[in-house]
Amino acid sequence: GCGRAGTWPAYVKIDKSTNAFVSNFVIQYTLELNEQLKSEALQFTPPDTDKIQAFPIIVRYSETESEIGAAGTAEKDGYSCIVTIYPVALRSDILKTVLWHEYGHCLGLDHINVSNEIMSPGVFQFRYYKKAAVDRFLNEFKMLLRMVSR
Repeated sequence: GCGRAGTWPAYVKIDKSTNAFVSNFVIQYTLELNEQLKSEALQFTPPDTDKIQAFPIIVRYSETESEIGAAGTAEKDGYSCIVTIYPVALRSDILKTVLWHEYGHCLGLDHINVSNEIMSPGVFQFRYYKKAAVDRFLNEFKMLLRMVSR
């Protein structure tokens, strides 16, 4: 995990180097997470601005594979979080799960050692998660979100 997050809502900014294909999925899956949370927890920074918002999450796509074989990573300091998506997330059709998982880290959720959960270290295609697993993730996200929201 990446430790406790800064003050939310978070402001997602897609790195300019990220291609349109990946960017469109990041937007779609981020909006779906907000919809499921019934919240505007993740807001978008307009792409034409360099202004830093309250708690920025920079999402970027790496053209090269992770040295550790990860599908995604979240690197957080006290003031921002950088989410990197790697090619295996696209090839394996796990981008939605990876993005939600990494947003969980940005918020402060840690890995759990239970398989078939969104915050498990190994992720699957989203459609393979049971409703109960998705609900657990959403409930944990909402609970922590209440603690960090302004």
